[in-house]
Amino acid sequence: MDDPVQQRPYVPQQPQPSVQPVAGVSKEAEIMPVKAVDIVQIPEYERPSEVPPPIEVVKAHIDVPADLTAIGVSNSPHDVPAIQATQGTTPSMPLTDDQIGEGLSKKPSSSFRWLAEWCRRQLMKLHITLQKVQGHFIRVKER
Repeated sequence: MDDPVQQRPYVPQQPQPSVQPVAGVSKEAEIMPVKAVDIVQIPEYERPSEVPPPIEVVKAHIDVPADLTAIGVSNSPHDVPAIQATQGTTPSMPLTDDQIGEGLSKKPSSSFRWLAEWCRRQLMKLHITLQKVQGHFIRVKER
């Protein structure tokens, strides 16, 4: 049998064109000399020594018309914040294991949940997990 490799005539390969870098400077390029740059001194901004406060607190008494007073509208004192804090349990630090377990069952939008998640993460760094046993959480050391 005739070997197909031996039947083909020898054709020398054409040299591959050299690939030039797309960006940057090739090795053969001449480096251009750096031009001298003039340094200009810019005067520093001097802040006035006495700056007025940005917000001025004005306590004014607003006269409420009689028809609105009859409905129940009244002036509120200026010292009372407009938004009251939400009523809820404020955990005392450090959290107990039961408080951490209770916090893990809260909604994800609750700040108490994220405090409990952070505490659980700190325990996990120490290779400790929480398990619920007879209604209470206990720490279990991983082996």
